[in-house]
Amino acid sequence: MRQTSNMRLFVVLVVMVFEQLMVLTSAQSRCDPLTQYDHAGQCCTRCPPGTKMSSQSSCSNPQCTECGPHEYQDQYTTESQCKVQPYCDPNKNMEDSQPASKKKLSTCSCLMGFHCSSGECVTCVPHTTCKPGQHAKSIGNHSRDTVCESCPEGSFSTSTSWNSVCAKWTECTSGYQVREKGTHVSDIVCEKTPRHQGGLIAAAVVFGSALFVFLLACFLCRAGDTKQRAKGCLESCRGDREKLPRAPSPMLFTQVDETESDPEPRLSQEDEDMKMPEENLEEEREELLSEGVLSENGQFVTQERGKDSIQPQQETQVQTSMD
Repeated sequence: MRQTSNMRLFVVLVVMVFEQLMVLTSAQSRCDPLTQYDHAGQCCTRCPPGTKMSSQSSCSNPQCTECGPHEYQDQYTTESQCKVQPYCDPNKNMEDSQPASKKKLSTCSCLMGFHCSSGECVTCVPHTTCKPGQHAKSIGNHSRDTVCESCPEGSFSTSTSWNSVCAKWTECTSGYQVREKGTHVSDIVCEKTPRHQGGLIAAAVVFGSALFVFLLACFLCRAGDTKQRAKGCLESCRGDREKLPRAPSPMLFTQVDETESDPEPRLSQEDEDMKMPEENLEEEREELLSEGVLSENGQFVTQERGKDSIQPQQETQVQTSMD
């Protein structure tokens, strides 16, 4: 009897649990899981995002109010309180990354020129500053720091900044020349090209050429100086006592009428025959000196008959003219 009673009780319990499961399953299948909720087998409406539900709300027509300042609700809810937005502390170089919204969570970002000190971004630190002669290879943002490198050849930078850039050297235009070369921290300095620079170069070339010719002439003159002086001395001792012609001075030169001037006389055959080679003049002079015909200063002397003393030819001519 007891076994029969226990068996009946077990069957009743199983039936009751099954019926309850059927009721819950049927109720859940009728309600929208996003916008509704089940209350005593009845589908009730939730409050939309950005709002909260009043405690006096009914199942079919709830009383929903908007979230307050710095609050948000990002889904349909039956809660009577909104969630609190995070506080972006300006003392930590932070700010709201976007306008405040009551329907989604706002995030904080670092002020311009700063980046997060860690992955949690609880505070922001300044970007690295690039020194003069450098530029920002990679400009920093909210999550990463600035990376600096030296300016490439042909450019320069004078600023100290986290977003510094390099500027190209100035190119000197026509009529200008480089006075100072550019560096990584300074630009090229141009100046006007002097107009007389070309004239100075030409004058220097002309002066150098003239100096070379002058030195060459001096060298050749010194090489032939001894021979020229010996030639002039021997020609002065010739019997006709001809003097070497001298170049007329430009200050004493006077213009002569070519129609009235006589043509230059030509030497006779006898005078031509009297000329002797220059190499024989020195021998002739030594012979005349030994015979007493030629004085030591190069003058011819004559000896009168009946006189033992020899007088220079110049004195003899003077006496003859006086007689």
